[in-house]
Amino acid sequence: MRKYPRIHAVLVLAFALPVSAAMAAGQDAEEFSFAEGLFVHKDYRSAVEEFAAFVKKFPKSELVAAASYRIGECHMRLADHKAAATAFDRALKTYPAAKGSALGAYNLGRARRHLKLTEAALAAFTTATAKGTGQVREEALVGTGECLVDLKRLDEAAKSYTTLLESFPKSKHRPAALFSLGWLNSKLNRHDQAVKAFTTLLREFPKHESAPKAGLALSDAYAALGQFDKSAEALKTVSGAAEMAQDVMLRKAWNEFKSGSKAKAAKSFAAFADAFPKNVQAPSARFNAGIACFDTADYGTALKHFSLLLKDFPKATEAGLGRYWAGLCLFNLSKYAETCAMLKPLVGKEKSMDAAKRDVFDCVYAQALAKTGKHPEAIAQLRAFLKRAPKSKQ
Repeated sequence: MRKYPRIHAVLVLAFALPVSAAMAAGQDAEEFSFAEGLFVHKDYRSAVEEFAAFVKKFPKSELVAAASYRIGECHMRLADHKAAATAFDRALKTYPAAKGSALGAYNLGRARRHLKLTEAALAAFTTATAKGTGQVREEALVGTGECLVDLKRLDEAAKSYTTLLESFPKSKHRPAALFSLGWLNSKLNRHDQAVKAFTTLLREFPKHESAPKAGLALSDAYAALGQFDKSAEALKTVSGAAEMAQDVMLRKAWNEFKSGSKAKAAKSFAAFADAFPKNVQAPSARFNAGIACFDTADYGTALKHFSLLLKDFPKATEAGLGRYWAGLCLFNLSKYAETCAMLKPLVGKEKSMDAAKRDVFDCVYAQALAKTGKHPEAIAQLRAFLKRAPKSKQ
């Protein structure tokens, strides 16, 4: 889902020579006025033909620059972005100092964006930002920010949005720019600055469409700073948004987990998995409920969650680790035969585990085998472990 403001209306060019004054100047003004009339009445196909004919017929007219930029606008209105880009690029190279050049550069950026020529679009928006004033510069800064985000130049994008907010404090793009700035700072691990941006957005635009997401993002930023109480408070700002219910539940669970309230976290993760079994995060929530219980030595409840994970989501990414942790739960519950049965399917797949888990697996499985009287298998398991990891803490 797109997080950045789009550029909407094609701005109307304002040229140095008013049509009324130009009409008194001769035939060129009369023909320009005719083409302009077609443009104003939205007959863009006819207008572009007339403007193109004008440029060829009156190459030295004071209105030739205006006509050249109008060709680009006609193509833009007809959604022919390739032709628009060609026309604006030609006009900018031929008439770089014309009054409409800043707007032409902006519209060139728009056309290139439609063509997915991001680097080229960025160059055009940068030119428009440098040359333009007022609304042209404002819109060009938005385009610049979008391009920089797409190019993953996040720090530069943050600077562009900061410039937009400082230069145009009453911009219609302010809510979206604040959200983008907060998101960018979060990505850049500047969580304190993210908090500032999201807090400003929620204070100034509490009913904006981005407010619920801003509340979630603010909660994440506080959590990243280790300020879990404030993170929980931020979640309250979105608790009434039905479409955010699932996100709120998950964040609440993670806040509890990271703040050390493992028992509460286990219940919250389990509640999510129970309430939203078809959500893509349900396997992860069930797994984390088990981990939270394991961390509090509630092995029976942890086993229940890991067993549900294996039953309900056997093909989930978490299933393999779920079996591993279920085996540890059974071992801690002194159910050694069940431990062997649970862990045996993982034999030969240990390489997918990290070193610490693999070491624990080898030792626990060997001990479970020994406890059930399978001493030769246990000895073989331990010898293989000692050969593989002679310096392991296990």
